[in-house]
Amino acid sequence: LTTRRASASSYGDTEANDSILEGFTAEGDTALHVVVAASGYRNGDSFLESARIIYGKAKHLLFVQNNKGDTPLHCAARAGKSNMVACLIDLALAEDEGSRVMKELLRKENKHKETALHEAVRAGNKDIVHLLMGKDSELASFPQDGGASPMYLAIVLERR
Repeated sequence: LTTRRASASSYGDTEANDSILEGFTAEGDTALHVVVAASGYRNGDSFLESARIIYGKAKHLLFVQNNKGDTPLHCAARAGKSNMVACLIDLALAEDEGSRVMKELLRKENKHKETALHEAVRAGNKDIVHLLMGKDSELASFPQDGGASPMYLAIVLERR
């Protein structure tokens, strides 16, 4: 990990420090992205606990986008890790104005104008699709200013 200041759009900002939590990989992934990605290769609650610990020390990392524009939630949905998706959503909900923070996270688009729901549809993970839609039913209509909606993607990919 290299050190570069992480910013988090409208969610807020924290003081930069030289800790590993403020570092990035060459792909622009933060420590939270790395833990989410690692959970895709192994099972166990230790990755969920690691995500909670990282979040507790650097809350803004939940919203940081890597070089592709993906948040840790995008990565968890792509990896098909429903427990990690649920964990990240719960972390957002635990905040003041949790419902607003959660919706901001769920609706965050990457550079392809896709949300985590797009990733879940593409992966064919019905559990994650149901989880995300249960938290924000309007998510199926994103992006609102062009691009393919998750519903359109599901039809094209013949997902039910």
